[in-house]
Amino acid sequence: MKRRLTVYLSDELLFKIKLLALQRGVSVSQLVERILNEHTKEIHLPKTKEK
Repeated sequence: MKRRLTVYLSDELLFKIKLLALQRGVSVSQLVERILNEHTKEIHLPKTKEK
């Protein structure tokens, strides 16, 4: 399941993200998702016990 996340960025940072997405041929949301996935790999959440 995907959820929406609203983030407020400076014009300069948004421009850089849009340019990078354009260069890679992906959407801004795909690029941001890839960046966040890459930088959160080392975060391991505790497993929950299922009843």
